Amino acid sequence: MSGIAHWALLGATRLLEQGKFSESIVHDRLMAKWRISRNSLEMFIHECCTLSPEARVRRSTFYAAYREWCGDVGKKRFSKARVKDLIEHSIGLGLSLGNLNGNETIYGIEVKTEEFTAV
Repeated sequence: MSGIAHWALLGATRLLEQGKFSESIVHDRLMAKWRISRNSLEMFIHECCTLSPEARVRRSTFYAAYREWCGDVGKKRFSKARVKDLIEHSIGLGLSLGNLNGNETIYGIEVKTEEFTAV
């Protein structure tokens, strides 16, 4: 018992000195997996898309594929406006929105599914 108490006190001392818990690769990996599983858009991107600086897809094509995938796997989907907002501001995957030949286009991503055509 004294060994466990000593080990706990050493850990508490280290925590106070660092001001935070030690980083763990396993923890970070599990948290990333959990975040993806809680967000249908990130899950769709992870499972059905390829991220690449050269890639691009029409926003309407991307959303149609996302909407269909959500229906197929039983996930609640975000609205088209919310998906646009997430891509522009918060998911942090290096995606950007632009206009190509009069079509709203998402740069940095392509949908892997054959039935949807990239720009």
